[in-house]
Amino acid sequence: MEKNHYSRTSVAIIGGGLSGSLLAIKLLNQTKIPLQIFLIESAKKRYGRGVAYSPNSIYQKLNVTAKNMSLFEDNPMHFYDWWKSRNRDYFYLQEKFDENSFFPRFIYGDYLEANLNFYANKKPEFIDFLPINDEAVDATLDSSRWSITLASGTILHVQLLVLATGNIPPANPSYLSKEVLENKRYLDNPWNDSLFETINAKDNIGILGSGLSMVDVLMTLKRKDFDGKIVSFSRSGKFPLVHEAPTVQIPSQLPEFAGALRSDLKMFREWINQNSEVSSANLISAIRP
Repeated sequence: MEKNHYSRTSVAIIGGGLSGSLLAIKLLNQTKIPLQIFLIESAKKRYGRGVAYSPNSIYQKLNVTAKNMSLFEDNPMHFYDWWKSRNRDYFYLQEKFDENSFFPRFIYGDYLEANLNFYANKKPEFIDFLPINDEAVDATLDSSRWSITLASGTILHVQLLVLATGNIPPANPSYLSKEVLENKRYLDNPWNDSLFETINAKDNIGILGSGLSMVDVLMTLKRKDFDGKIVSFSRSGKFPLVHEAPTVQIPSQLPEFAGALRSDLKMFREWINQNSEVSSANLISAIRP
């Protein structure tokens, strides 16, 4: 079945996670012309939240404080204010939060989903918003239109296409044998929650890597009351650093970058060296738009 959409400007957004949902929110809230928006997401539980902010991410934390997690640049406290108006809904967490807290990721998913639904419900009449629970399997450009084929067989014809598919799962290490890759005891995607159903509470587990993804795996295992042995294998043997508390020092102004990677990277490193007394938290805040 083919669907043509020419009566108004049409845009398809493939991916219903943070980037796709935020773009949809901006279009719903700011567009002044007739527009048709298709938000395509293959997994219902990821619609409006993506992988990172799924309902299962109870123990995984955001790596940015609440006061810097607003969806709206003109209202930096929007996320924290939203949570304050609903904090009774999360009483069961038995945890106190303030604007400097690192919130559980699933709460941010609730925030993102709530805002998408809010702006979808208050959109002007000249905007059509059509969420699609299906997988986009192909997209081709012909003259001035895109043809998007969905797994169900439906073909959408639109004028604009946005890919907001997020990060792809990590590639398998080249040194792993075919026997290992095909073994059911090898779990190749740390964000596929269903894979963890095969783990017994007393198993011994080896994790390749010691970075933030490893921490995510530990938190998932904690949620499942895992009580076995865990060994992390890493060439560096280093774990992620704890966030430094913000300091009173304000870094110098970020240099104007020219768009040349090598020279811009050099300027950026020089800027970091010039601000060696400033906390990493303040440096990151200076980089954020």
